Amino acid sequence: MLRQFMCICLPAKILSIKQNSARVDLSGREIDVKMIDNNLKIGDWILVYGDLIINKISAREARKIQKLILDFNPA
Repeated sequence: MLRQFMCICLPAKILSIKQNSARVDLSGREIDVKMIDNNLKIGDWILVYGDLIINKISAREARKIQKLILDFNPA
């Protein structure tokens, strides 16, 4: 049987930037991720997949995604 898995990008907020990496807050956990776009700044909301920043998003979009995730999987 072939199993299919879905990959999800998660919203995170940039806390600090050093060269081509950023430290981000990912739902209360700080992690380091790689940056491709050098136009990002501290305080920006981004989508993270694994250890890579995929895209910049608005704070509104981030809250919307966080709510969807919490509604789908309540703690």
